Amino acid sequence: TISAVRHQASYTLAAIGGEFALATLGIALLNHGTIGQVEAIESLRILRGVLRNPLRTKIIHWLLSTLNDLEEEVQITALDSLAYIIWQTQKRRRKSAYLAICQAIQEDGTVFLLLFSPYAWVRQRAIELLGMLDQRSPAVYQQFICLLHTDNDSGVRACAAFILGESGTRQAIADL
Repeated sequence: TISAVRHQASYTLAAIGGEFALATLGIALLNHGTIGQVEAIESLRILRGVLRNPLRTKIIHWLLSTLNDLEEEVQITALDSLAYIIWQTQKRRRKSAYLAICQAIQEDGTVFLLLFSPYAWVRQRAIELLGMLDQRSPAVYQQFICLLHTDNDSGVRACAAFILGESGTRQAIADL
């Protein structure tokens, strides 16, 4: 299918890397509603050199700005790409890259706002991403507890419970 070809082309560009690949993926990603936008967002997670600056800063900025898109699939794919990049920093022991990404996500604040999304999958992915961050603010922790007790989706509640349990804080015991 044409969708599969777009997907493969985006992944091939990302694997090759370079200025042309970055420009092509960036155009597809930043133009709302463009055919291939979701594939471009997804392929950025494996872009050659994504963990090195200044490329890392640009990609994280692009992904965070994409979270303002109102389409559920776009938001989920951007959250997944951010989570995958964070996972790569942990797997490859790139502490400075990990801390820089965590700081960018916290300063941007968009991921926190997605905890209030009308889409359950977006809320769940936002919880998962925020759970990966080095330090979570008390507001994030309180929102996890609120979602645990009040969210209408069992997947969101289960995800909040898991992240709260993994945090190992004594305050979470009563709520769990």
